[in-house]
Amino acid sequence: MSPDTSEVMQRKLSMLRQFLSDLEQYRALEPRQQRREHYAIERLLQLLCESSADIGLQLLRRDGYRLAATFSRRFAIILISRRHWPSS
Repeated sequence: MSPDTSEVMQRKLSMLRQFLSDLEQYRALEPRQQRREHYAIERLLQLLCESSADIGLQLLRRDGYRLAATFSRRFAIILISRRHWPSS
C-alpha cells in the first residue's frame, strides 16, 4: 500500500472508530430516549456504512479491482475477494 493510500486508510479507520464511539453513547439510553434521538442514531449508522464502504473500496483498489458503482456491489465484491486475502 502506498504511503498516500495508507494515510487515507488510517484516516478512514479513525473516523470509523469515532462514529462507533459516538454511537455507543446512545446504547445506554432508554428506548423512549433512543426514539427521540433516532435521527442522530440513523445518521451515525449511515456514516458507519459509508465509512465501511470507503475502506472496502480502498482494499479493492489495492487488489486491482475496478470501482463498484453501489455500496451493495462493493460489499459483495469484498466478500468474494476476501477469500483470497491473507489471514490475519
